[in-house]
Amino acid sequence: MSGSTVRYNDDGLKRLGALFNQSPRIVRVGILAGPKMARKHKTEGRAETPTNAEIGALQEFGSFTRGIPPRSFLHKPLRSAKAKKRIIAEAAEGLQRELERGQNVNAPDSFYGKIGAGLVAAVQDAFDASGPGWKPLAKETLLRRRTRKVSPRMGTKPLIDLGELRHSISFKVVGR
Repeated sequence: MSGSTVRYNDDGLKRLGALFNQSPRIVRVGILAGPKMARKHKTEGRAETPTNAEIGALQEFGSFTRGIPPRSFLHKPLRSAKAKKRIIAEAAEGLQRELERGQNVNAPDSFYGKIGAGLVAAVQDAFDASGPGWKPLAKETLLRRRTRKVSPRMGTKPLIDLGELRHSISFKVVGR
């Protein structure tokens, strides 16, 4: 039995790697600058109307003085090993499909854009599942939400009242 030789041309893979190395990027996810961040919430009879960014910080870290427990909708969901693996795998598979179809793709932009979309999806999943370990709403909060005059009346789940905080989550790819 004679030995066999397998040859593999990895020139394309090397070029792809060089593309990523020459232009490193960062994906930012959260309540980023813009109208959604600064939008004032529809609150009833309050002197101050907090922005989405202010509400997000209050919920992410909690407030001892206001009796609000921390409900991490960014840090915990995005630090999950399971979410990271899924996001990277889906982004790589999506880029591979684009390249196999022969689409004219800027690989780094496409890949990091898919990572950003996956990160936002992981945060949205946390909202859907009432978060990783979020404490339930206090009875007083539930009663206040049910009896107020603001429309629409919703929100018996933590962090989902009018849905504005949830919808303010976005991503941006920076660097080059």
